[in-house]
Amino acid sequence: MIIRTAVASDALKISVVHSKTFYAAYRDLLPESVHAAMSQKSDTRSDGVSFGEDGAQCFVALHKDEIVGFSACGKVEHITLHMPQNAGEIYSLYVLPQMQNNGIGTHLFQRSLSFLQECGYSHGIVRSLRGSGAPGFYEKMGGVLLGGEHITFKGAPVDVVYHVWNFT
Repeated sequence: MIIRTAVASDALKISVVHSKTFYAAYRDLLPESVHAAMSQKSDTRSDGVSFGEDGAQCFVALHKDEIVGFSACGKVEHITLHMPQNAGEIYSLYVLPQMQNNGIGTHLFQRSLSFLQECGYSHGIVRSLRGSGAPGFYEKMGGVLLGGEHITFKGAPVDVVYHVWNFT
């Protein structure tokens, strides 16, 4: 497995990974209308993918020269009262279902946290959907539960939780 910085030509493959993984991860937690809207979306920036724009970065995981996962991170996009000053955020981290539990997510996560530290952020933040497997993963990665809130995502009410890592 190789972790590398994504390039613009990776966008379509990242979009495929995002679509397949998003549905598998949240099929029982979000209404079908959200999944339909997500599968039709083609704007890679709104997928949480950035190719070096605005200080953000995307990393891809390759297995046998195929993209099997990605992560995207950068400055916090939506500040809440829970967040510490000078925090960077991991916007998304997705690994194809058939490739999970092989350390790929851990490597993408660690590369993203390292990037945030290299950018000078004092903390790393990640928000995830309560009820999914993500909060447990982030706790396993040493994240401290910071809080949560009820939000609307693509018209659906959801509960999100925040985990934080202190770099200082």
